[in-house]
Amino acid sequence: DPLDRLTARELLAAVDAEIARLPEGQRLAVLLCGADGLSPAEAARRLGWSAGAVRGRLQRGRATLRTRLAAKGLAVPA
Repeated sequence: DPLDRLTARELLAAVDAEIARLPEGQRLAVLLCGADGLSPAEAARRLGWSAGAVRGRLQRGRATLRTRLAAKGLAVPA
């Protein structure tokens, strides 16, 4: 199992690399809502977007991350 051979640092590096590859809108939504813990409404205010736009970009960003990480044999909870 690939996860058995990875250290936490290596796993985080893989996740960080894939986040960096996301389109800017998706990356911002993932970082603000996922990493910084903002609600979509709070992130929307900060970015000047609608909350719906943030939710859509967050959903697409998470789906892209799941797909890319799964392709590398990594399953990370959202």
